[in-house]
Amino acid sequence: MNVLEPREVWSDGGTVILGAGAGLLFRGHIDAHGGSDAASGGTLYLTPEVPLLSTTDGFEGARRLYLSDAAGKLPPNAAPGKAIDLTLGLFRFGASKLRKSGIDSLVIGLDPAKGTPVPPVEVFLDDDLELNLGRSIIINTQALNAISPDGNSSVILSAPYIAVHGYATSGKYPQADPLSPGTPGVTLTLKADTIDLGGQFSLPDFGRVEFLSTGDIRFLTPAAYAYFRSSEDLTNPINVPGVMLAAGDLYFEAAQIYPATGNRFIVDAVTPGATVTFRGNEHSADASPPISAGGSLLVAASHIDQGGVLRAPGGR
Repeated sequence: MNVLEPREVWSDGGTVILGAGAGLLFRGHIDAHGGSDAASGGTLYLTPEVPLLSTTDGFEGARRLYLSDAAGKLPPNAAPGKAIDLTLGLFRFGASKLRKSGIDSLVIGLDPAKGTPVPPVEVFLDDDLELNLGRSIIINTQALNAISPDGNSSVILSAPYIAVHGYATSGKYPQADPLSPGTPGVTLTLKADTIDLGGQFSLPDFGRVEFLSTGDIRFLTPAAYAYFRSSEDLTNPINVPGVMLAAGDLYFEAAQIYPATGNRFIVDAVTPGATVTFRGNEHSADASPPISAGGSLLVAASHIDQGGVLRAPGGR
């Protein structure tokens, strides 16, 4: 005799995409919890839209993305019955909306794996922002900037997996504007089990940026960001190195640090007197050599303090 027994059926949280080109101000409620305590939470995409081609009316799409703790504020000149200036292209989101929302993965900027890459917009992290997610934080940007009116701010981003990727508009290096020295009291800390850094992006404003990983730190550029196509010759893409330009000191702590297979990456602390520091952690002694070959890493700074485990099997 067959006996029917009830079985719990549930699914992970879904995906929410917030995209805009002229601007975004979000004050809504998000519920992306999974259907069970064992389920993963949902994923939120914050997607500033940028036209692939120039438009006849001069519309440039989103220009900047602001991530603050509080909900986004209306522009100072906003008033009932008055049209909001959509030419600003400002994308504002309050991280407080993620608390108790069920969102455990956040993707900021256009995902390079989901279409033709366009230059990502700059991302601005508000004063003393703290963001802690249960699965991942992925940021696609040409620059991670700080907002600190008093010159004293500590921004902390935490998740099991963190990635920062960028894309330059030219295949030549360097193609970034000169960076002013970072503000000593303004810091950015990324904490994760694994951290990936790739493509071309800069870290203005910060006097110190720390990358703290309980596992590995990899220099890994998404395929869509690894090649530049000249408008004069679209048939022959040029392979370009990844590069991170920093206005202040850089501190890397991980079991091991290495470029992924075939990846070339440049870490450049451009301010005179800046220091790049590498340190291992309690897992460094047991870290197995990475499955990677042919990568290369170039570190440029006034001072380099090497006390970590840097590897580039079959590379340099």
